[in-house]
Amino acid sequence: MSQPSATKEVSIIAKGSVKFGFDLFNKVLNPEENAIFSSYSVASVLSMASMGAEGNTLKELKEVLNLPDDDQVLKTAYSIISSVTKSDENIKLEIANGIFPSTQVDLNQQFLNDSRKYFLSEVEATNFMDTDAAIKKLNKWVSNKTHDKIMDMFAEGSIDPYTVSVLVNAIYFKGNWLEKFDSTLTSNKPFYVSPNKTVQVPTMFKDMEFASEYVEHLKCTICALPYQGERMTMYILLPKER
Repeated sequence: MSQPSATKEVSIIAKGSVKFGFDLFNKVLNPEENAIFSSYSVASVLSMASMGAEGNTLKELKEVLNLPDDDQVLKTAYSIISSVTKSDENIKLEIANGIFPSTQVDLNQQFLNDSRKYFLSEVEATNFMDTDAAIKKLNKWVSNKTHDKIMDMFAEGSIDPYTVSVLVNAIYFKGNWLEKFDSTLTSNKPFYVSPNKTVQVPTMFKDMEFASEYVEHLKCTICALPYQGERMTMYILLPKER
């Protein structure tokens, strides 16, 4: 497949994932609380599930994920994403997908093969009749994939003996800033959680020029903080109003 075609397919999936991410953000947003989540993790797991779905379930998954009718676009895009999101000397980026089917069921073999091929998924049959052992197994898998950064993704009671299958995505990222912050300059500063409420949080400080742009329709300034190697960048949205 030519590179222009492959790039186009990744772009199609990426645009759909971005829209899904904003839709998901609006669903989980609570003005009184902080929220952190990976829309990519959710989108990739549901996209993987769509390869084994049919009927109304498939239709609903494609609608919510903004997936094209051509399944090959999805497969090609995630195959490329899985191959290019690799670590280098500046950044460690690891993405893992796992499918844990119950030992009591047989999942469609084509679905499992496609998941391995396009999402690089690991497949491990799991005895969900022993719920405690199953939860420990899943948490250990996630812990290993995230270098012990996420220890208890699955809480007690989140799995029951009738669980058919669990699909998991785990992401680990570690990078150094292109322009490092001086830790001795970090101090507690007020952070506005609402227009009239603040909390004290450790705040980094650096006097330098950042790439930034004000976006009128969002009423915010977007700042770019690149990591070493400049292959990855963190974007921070600073609202105009508190």
